[in-house]
Amino acid sequence: MKSVLKIVSFLILLSVSLSACTIVFDDTRGWPGDIESTDYDSLKLYLGDLGKTCITLTDSFFIPPQCNILVIRCGEPDSIFSDSEISAIQNFVYKGGILVAIAEHGLWSIGRYSNEVNRILSDSVGWHTGLRFRKDAVFDTEYYYLYTSAPKIFAFEYHPYTSDLDTVMLGLSPSISIEYPARPLTWGSSSSFTIDSSYADTCYSCRDFFAISHFGLGVILAVPDYSVWLYRSSISWLDYYDNKLFAENAFSCSSVPRFTFNPPANGVVSCFERDTLWWEVSVANYGAIDTSILVVSINGMRITPGPSFEILDDTSFAVRVTDYITLTHGESVWVCIDSIADVDSFFPFDSFCYPILIDHMPPAITAFYPSPDTSLDWFDSISVSVIDSIAGLDTSSLIFMVNSDTFYLDDPLISFDNGKLTLHLDAADSLFAGDTLISLSLFCCDMPDVCEPNCFEYNWGFVSDYVGIAEAILPKEIVISAYPNPFNSSVRIGVESGELRVESVEIYDVNGRRVDVIARSPQDDAAISSNKTDCFVANASRNDGMGEFVWHPDPSLGSGVYLVLAKNGDCVLSKRIVYLK
Repeated sequence: MKSVLKIVSFLILLSVSLSACTIVFDDTRGWPGDIESTDYDSLKLYLGDLGKTCITLTDSFFIPPQCNILVIRCGEPDSIFSDSEISAIQNFVYKGGILVAIAEHGLWSIGRYSNEVNRILSDSVGWHTGLRFRKDAVFDTEYYYLYTSAPKIFAFEYHPYTSDLDTVMLGLSPSISIEYPARPLTWGSSSSFTIDSSYADTCYSCRDFFAISHFGLGVILAVPDYSVWLYRSSISWLDYYDNKLFAENAFSCSSVPRFTFNPPANGVVSCFERDTLWWEVSVANYGAIDTSILVVSINGMRITPGPSFEILDDTSFAVRVTDYITLTHGESVWVCIDSIADVDSFFPFDSFCYPILIDHMPPAITAFYPSPDTSLDWFDSISVSVIDSIAGLDTSSLIFMVNSDTFYLDDPLISFDNGKLTLHLDAADSLFAGDTLISLSLFCCDMPDVCEPNCFEYNWGFVSDYVGIAEAILPKEIVISAYPNPFNSSVRIGVESGELRVESVEIYDVNGRRVDVIARSPQDDAAISSNKTDCFVANASRNDGMGEFVWHPDPSLGSGVYLVLAKNGDCVLSKRIVYLK
């Protein structure tokens, strides 16, 4: 089995910051009737005091990418959500977002203002939340504050949302109808009851006031009334009871699970091992996964814990697929969490799926210039186009070799634009002087992931008459060699000049600035050699036409391409060398 530590460490790098928590309030719907926004605004102020990042939408509805918690509420009667807006809300929740739906009490004509919130939560829009706000109002003749329609809530489900709560005060609030998968978080006392808008129907069993549900990997919190956030000078419920603490729990991203997947949702696997797929899931803010109900499936085939389904620790697991499916290049594998819950059953989830695209092929070369196996008299660049349409190209892996010269993407002579890699040449530099057969090699990989990347090395060449131009400019007999190239601390430079007399050997950068002189003529008193002893290439003791020098670059020089220039009168021969610090 592959190293779990390697994969887990990569998984951690992909995880989003769990400390970030951005709350988005949808205020694009106006306000129902004569209802004031004081309670609602108090909530925003209090969350701001807690250091939360709050964004208020006033003109148009959208869900910012940084949104963790989305708050929707009842608005004006004719203000509805479009199909695309509801789809965006569902997609947000499905992928792990938190939706807080706030209604308004159902007495008199105000009940109609909750219709739109109920429509969003209903089965009619394509999901099943099990939540519906009733058109009634809660009364309590025994446990109330100021008047009977302001009941005190003492009963709480054991849950992170209701942790440490003792008493929460409500105003005139409706009850909530709850079906699976929803469940209540708070309920009224035995002395509480509800009355519908006609005052004709009294319900003594309608006592659920806050509820939670889920869809995909997201959570839906149903809040029956703005009044739970009431914060006024005359009735400061947030001060006297646990309403503030409830706000802290309800609007905390650390109260709900956060899933991390590797490969990520809609990601790509470019496995080098053609019959193996790793899929890893980690859950933060989870006490421990209840392995007795944990079920996953791949392409519809259900998999339970076993040799290929490993529980890594209390909050993460991995699936290794070898025999279940055939991994075909360009196709998608659907991975699903069919059932998962923590051991306390605070947050059960089910039916979450996403595709992983399979990429088994390395990048491909689509065009060359000059064309392979051709002959040409002149060229000023070499280019090759390379693409990887699925996983994407890892540009840091690109290595371009031309004869004995190696070029990387950060080389100033290299440009890379929209998949086209170009080496720019200059006739005066004579990179290929003396060469008739130009050999090229390109190495690159696609983007790495949980598997090894797909890499390839492609070799080709062409015949060049560029040497003919070089002969017209430079003496054919002069040859410069450099080893190693690229180099680090020093490079050994050889100059073979035959019967010609080389006057100096100098180093220039690509901007044409002379940075060093490694050999000079005795008459060149202005030149200063970086060698510790003078190296006269034209003296009587060295008339065999051969010279070898070692260059130690000055510490102030940076990495990059440098030119070795051997001069003989007006004739100059150059050799490119690459310095890597």
